Amino acid sequence: MAHDASARRWFWSDMPNSAGHNGEASDPSAPRSSTITEMSSPPPRALDIHMQAYFVRVQSTTRLTCHPLEMCGEARVISEALLDSSADENKENLDFASWAHRLLHAGTERLSYSRTIAVVVREAIADLYWGDAQTGSELHLAFLKALTTAFFCSFFKTDLSFLDGVTGLDPISPVLEPTRAQVLNIAAFVGDLYALGVLADTVMIELVSTLVYGLQSLTHCRALHLLLLRACTAATRGLPLSMLHHWRDVLVCTALGWGIFTLPDTVKRWIIEICNVLDWMGCNERKASGARSMCHRWDKNLSGELMRQLLEYAPCATTGPQPQRCAPRRAPMQDISHCFETSSDVGGDVYSHFKSVA
Repeated sequence: MAHDASARRWFWSDMPNSAGHNGEASDPSAPRSSTITEMSSPPPRALDIHMQAYFVRVQSTTRLTCHPLEMCGEARVISEALLDSSADENKENLDFASWAHRLLHAGTERLSYSRTIAVVVREAIADLYWGDAQTGSELHLAFLKALTTAFFCSFFKTDLSFLDGVTGLDPISPVLEPTRAQVLNIAAFVGDLYALGVLADTVMIELVSTLVYGLQSLTHCRALHLLLLRACTAATRGLPLSMLHHWRDVLVCTALGWGIFTLPDTVKRWIIEICNVLDWMGCNERKASGARSMCHRWDKNLSGELMRQLLEYAPCATTGPQPQRCAPRRAPMQDISHCFETSSDVGGDVYSHFKSVA
């Protein structure tokens, strides 16, 4: 859309990312893998070469997206379809829940496309707010409810230890691997959506706190690390500093074994890396003082056609996305639907911006 073209132009770098491009690893603003001594309390932990390689790799791929024109074009297709439907006489039959589940499925199907789909969601909702604020608000609300439902079903008082392996990165049973990938992709998608302004601070704090206070497994640790890293990469704003310090204090106490359980060294190593991300987000002035690039990078290896295929998935209207994707052994979902009672409670930079210019 012409009115928003200039606002979108700065969001991506001009240089596409090739298969051999490693510019992200040398980005001075990127969070580095911390040394053990940077965390004041826990004793030294042995470094694992595979874990270190993972930390570097996940940092270097967080900004990668499909071509911006493909993403904006797909977002426009979604917004125009909804606007056309809302203009019909059968507007009351418009199923926002199905659209929300479709977007949620697309964003959590492949980790490499999580940031791409988050951009599409952001642009589609923004276009809807320009065309019909009520339609945009209803889709935003339905999407947030679907997202938080999936998140709490995956992580709230949920036993994920059977997905751990030795370090949280080891291959596990082929039967269980899709479940682990799904719950991790949900965490990454939440981080991407927050970075792009789709989630409000209050919602993000609720979701992160669920993991901070419920680190029951290596999978929980890996999900929290992934969520925070993606939330602070190319972000439009940051979380309150007081909450960052509070989360870090809770994690340090957990690593010190102040709880009722003794943690294995691998969990403590994950906590050190999570604290390193929190330091870069603002807990440590020295780490957070560097300039932060807000560019995404076009990766030629990410296919626009595959992005469209992910977005074409049509979930069942009554059951939502495939039932087998729900995490097993889940506890009753925490109810935070009161956070989204009215359109003004939807929150996020997207809604705030378009409310101010309406």
